[in-house]
Amino acid sequence: MTIDLPARYSEQAPDSRLASYARDLLAFLSSPNVVSIFHHHPNWVVANGHHTTWDDWWDWAGERPRQWERVVDNCNVPGKLGALLQEAQSLSLPRESGERPMDPLLDGNGHLPVGMSPKKAHEVRRMSAFVASAVKESRAETRHIVDVGAGQGYLSRALSSPPHSFDVLALDSSDVQTHGARMQETKIARRRAKRKKHGQDDVEETPAIFGSLEHKLVKVNSESLDAAISEWVPPRSNVHLVALHACGGLTPTIMRQYVAQTSVEASTWRPSGMTAVGCCYHLMELPRDFPLSVTVQTLNAEFNFELTLQHLHLAAQCPAHWKSSPEAWENTELAVKKIVYRALLVRLLPDEFQPHRDGMPSAPRLGRLNDSAYDAWSHFLAVAAPRMGFDPSGLPQSIDDAGELALLARRVEVLHILRCVLGPVVESLILLDRYLFLQEKLPEMRVDLVNLFDQASGSARNVALAVW
Repeated sequence: MTIDLPARYSEQAPDSRLASYARDLLAFLSSPNVVSIFHHHPNWVVANGHHTTWDDWWDWAGERPRQWERVVDNCNVPGKLGALLQEAQSLSLPRESGERPMDPLLDGNGHLPVGMSPKKAHEVRRMSAFVASAVKESRAETRHIVDVGAGQGYLSRALSSPPHSFDVLALDSSDVQTHGARMQETKIARRRAKRKKHGQDDVEETPAIFGSLEHKLVKVNSESLDAAISEWVPPRSNVHLVALHACGGLTPTIMRQYVAQTSVEASTWRPSGMTAVGCCYHLMELPRDFPLSVTVQTLNAEFNFELTLQHLHLAAQCPAHWKSSPEAWENTELAVKKIVYRALLVRLLPDEFQPHRDGMPSAPRLGRLNDSAYDAWSHFLAVAAPRMGFDPSGLPQSIDDAGELALLARRVEVLHILRCVLGPVVESLILLDRYLFLQEKLPEMRVDLVNLFDQASGSARNVALAVW
């Protein structure tokens, strides 16, 4: 069983360091200062004022433009704020990906398959190679793979194609996604037949052998997952479950069903392994999906930490790679501007537009806007006005023209960045809880938490829960 913990735990005894790490995460996230940062959305703060625990950095945040960049780098920030940032960084799970086996490009001609981005190709190549390696190392002979939440079927096709050639069942709840996956397979089959007809296939001594691939439309829960697999596989088959970016509670559902299936003697299928990469934490069902492990449940009796929707949204942040490329930094700057513009609008509008503490609007909603809406403050007002039903003519048309507004904008920037920088601590707790759950329930199995993808490639959710 392996998990790469932060460096501060490297000297602790192996049998106690996981519980120690879980305790430290809970203690940090339940501390009054951190609780106030997570629980007070910028939209609420601009209308109601900052929390008193922020006094030591709130004035500093407004002193000069782009103070938020100092928070990103933890450079020349007030002492208590710097200590908070350092503690968050030291508690977050390491996310660097090691060297992994890589499949060749999937179309065999040095080109990305149609419809697949470089990011998706990176993920499919690494995950398919990892799954094949895990199956090979497993004690159980496995030919059947079930791809849960298969989407467009990129991973399913990779696993059913040479060199792996598994028999794959691709499950998804979206008719659009499933139809798209089938259309892609039809196109691939036609291109393959065309190349063969014109003698363009590589000459091989042994023809490539493909596995099978079947798609099924199903809304996945524990019961439907078991039923779909049971209908598909021959009796007593070993099955490896995979999920590439399983949204919200889908990863916990897969985990629970895997554990339950290990104790069913007369089942049609037997779980021989699992490789799951979660995403979209904000779609988790609370408290059902957290905490899962007895360890975290027991430790939390001391702290009474409660995971909220705001925690889940911020858990998806990836501040370590905001500066990984010019494009990534531009996206970060735009994200900051979006938060600031929306928050300042709340400050300027009448009471009926004021949000709740969690930042959710009372009425009416502004909704999603195109990126171009944030090109300038005056343009943002012009776009927002008809949507929300207010007159922009009496509002400041430039942030720089209003000293108080500019001051507040700088403070909101710092608050938003601070919330984002704390996000990886939340994700670390979620991942640790899932790892501990599997470790507790499957003591005879190998359970790993693997940094499978390179976050710099755009794969922010890069951690796989692996069992075999």
